[in-house]
Amino acid sequence: MIDNMVRVYNRNAWDFSQRFKGDDIKIPANSFIKMDYDEAVMFLGSYSEMKYDKGGMQDPRSYKWLEIDKDDKERIRRDRGVSPGEDSKTWDCQSCGKTFRTEKGYLNHIKSKHLDEMVDSEKRDEILDNDDLDGSEE
Repeated sequence: MIDNMVRVYNRNAWDFSQRFKGDDIKIPANSFIKMDYDEAVMFLGSYSEMKYDKGGMQDPRSYKWLEIDKDDKERIRRDRGVSPGEDSKTWDCQSCGKTFRTEKGYLNHIKSKHLDEMVDSEKRDEILDNDDLDGSEE
């Protein structure tokens, strides 16, 4: 049986909490929780409400400074048959968690599924103007 559980670290000096898929998730400061890898990827890519101080600056307690443990991520990649090295680079969709082996496949996915969600208008226009992308998933 393949172990898909990974450690999700909170690198902030304050506890982090967020509602995700109907559950309240709390990660203590400088600590971690265990999550399924695919869920962790989606959790890291999900929007977290920012809080502001009286001066209008983002309150550092609301920073989403999270990461999946590097060794756990490599183990998952190995278990899924992705060999280590430069040729094994993948692109992960931060919106739905799907992983792509080519940048073109990733960009086609974004164009066909998530273009309306993009906040960076320059990157969105770049994808729209790219004649090599047809919006189909490879």
